[in-house]
Amino acid sequence: MINKFRAFTVSVLSIAILFHGLPVAGAAKDAKDNPTNPGGRWMKGEYHAHTTQSDDDEGSQSLESLLNNAFDKYGMDWMGISDHLRMSSRDDQGQLIPGGPIPLSEGIIQYQAPKMEQLQKEGKFKNKVIFSGFEWDMPTYEHVGIGILGDQPGSPKSLKAGNQFEYLFTNQDEKMFDSKDVAVWKAQDQTSNKTSEDARTALAWLEKNYKHTSYAILNHPSRKRVYNISDFRDFNNIAPDVIFGFEGMPGNQMEPDRGGLNLTTPENRTYGGSDYMLAKVGGAWDALLG
Repeated sequence: MINKFRAFTVSVLSIAILFHGLPVAGAAKDAKDNPTNPGGRWMKGEYHAHTTQSDDDEGSQSLESLLNNAFDKYGMDWMGISDHLRMSSRDDQGQLIPGGPIPLSEGIIQYQAPKMEQLQKEGKFKNKVIFSGFEWDMPTYEHVGIGILGDQPGSPKSLKAGNQFEYLFTNQDEKMFDSKDVAVWKAQDQTSNKTSEDARTALAWLEKNYKHTSYAILNHPSRKRVYNISDFRDFNNIAPDVIFGFEGMPGNQMEPDRGGLNLTTPENRTYGGSDYMLAKVGGAWDALLG
């Protein structure tokens, strides 16, 4: 089993997130070969990857194509899909959904998760860890990579938790969700999707309900220059087991110049592939370390 990672630390493009409760292929062998590290091993993976289920990513690839590239071409150990938590009009293959767009969390339930299960049952991606996360538009801030793994990643209960998060913390119309679910969710919480305090409410909700089985990582934190150090510290104080890092090497191959290198403003471009908050000596990252 992989130990949880609680330190507030940088997340890079190929971040090795240590999820509590996920099985690690080969961990027992590593422990035998390396007695100084009996608890597990470092794993290569990616938590911020889009498929055709993100409506604004026209150039994205199908789920199966993305997984083929991740595991067969680049040798990843794990992959977390992170499509935009908005209305989604396409399925995992890029085909239009009959009846029109649906909330992404519902698209994950109907298309993405079943396809992942099917592929692994067919023998593909053996001993690989695959799960569905999403990219949330955090109110008044920027994109955040969220994963609600629950006690069993990909289980109906865990997937429904993503559905509940989308209802509570985005501006989706409640008519887009199952009325029975909405009745239960309304009895538990109020929707919070407009202010900076609502953003904090969402993080507190994750800490309360999925303390050891979820994560929230700030994506490309310098792109819109909306964060202060006080925000980072506040988020981590509110949800110390959930929000513990930012995307220090964003990659962003959708940019004409990889990683936003075509940007000229010093504070929102990348340096050697690193976000300004990580790259600047004496800047945000050094302040967090201090």
